Amino acid sequence: MNESLQNLKGMLKDNGHGGSIASDVRKFVETTDGEFSLQDTYNFLQVLTKEGKSAIHAEIHRLVKSRTLERAGRRNGVYRRIESEYEYIDFLNAPTEEFDITLPLGLSEIVCTYPKNIIVVAGCQNAGKSCFMLNVTRLNMDRHTVWYWSSEMGASEMRMRLEKFGLPLEDWKFKPAERSSCFSDIIQPDDINIIDYLEVEDNFFLVGKELKAIYEKLYTGIAIVALQKDKHKEYGRGATFGLEKPRLYVTLDHGIAKIVKAKNWRGVNNPNGKICNVRIVNGSDLSGDEWHRQSDEEDAGVKKTYWGTK
Repeated sequence: MNESLQNLKGMLKDNGHGGSIASDVRKFVETTDGEFSLQDTYNFLQVLTKEGKSAIHAEIHRLVKSRTLERAGRRNGVYRRIESEYEYIDFLNAPTEEFDITLPLGLSEIVCTYPKNIIVVAGCQNAGKSCFMLNVTRLNMDRHTVWYWSSEMGASEMRMRLEKFGLPLEDWKFKPAERSSCFSDIIQPDDINIIDYLEVEDNFFLVGKELKAIYEKLYTGIAIVALQKDKHKEYGRGATFGLEKPRLYVTLDHGIAKIVKAKNWRGVNNPNGKICNVRIVNGSDLSGDEWHRQSDEEDAGVKKTYWGTK
């Protein structure tokens, strides 16, 4: 229950229904989020009588007619508040500068990143997701505040991973923290937010919802989100639902990185679909060859195998 609803419930408990049931229904509608049912309204307002329920039903009907509410879901008696507010896009005064970031594998040389962008890195197990994220941290921590939200590394493991880079530990100027869910609640809107990784065990369509919630919390900063990917599948968890918000979507399979989606090209050459042979040494040294079309590699008869560690 959100804070506004809690305050309203406390007020109703202290003062009864005050003016009228109709006004209490309107207050409930103004403070609720998402879908709700008539029964939810009866329960919240603690109305038990037939007359009281009829008054609630009548007020809900009036709110539907006035386009304050609309019917929702497949069941009768379920409603949602119509969200009529919007934020105007002030394109005339919008900054055109890129977000100054260096990405591993030369990605920042072929794609542009702008404030409020989301980047997704979807990798199968032990393909190098954390290595990629730690390299992003190392390359950018001297000029940005980097928040590293980790869902699986505690202090000891993170220290071990950082030691592999050969830098003194005190030179790592970033903000690591443990987090495994509700990432949109802790997004730092003007900084680099690294999420390693977004855990979704079922209902994979929720990946798109999570990314949208993260996007809505960004202002001048960006988010780089790692997703699990099943081996031999084209996309990470969430499939095409996870493609909607990211401006750059990269997959990592063992030894191969692929640009699945790039919206902001640097120059005129389309990087979508290009691949890169990747080498990871000691879990820290991440490098790759030039980005190219897979057909070019096949035409040249090239077959390379690189082994990575997560």
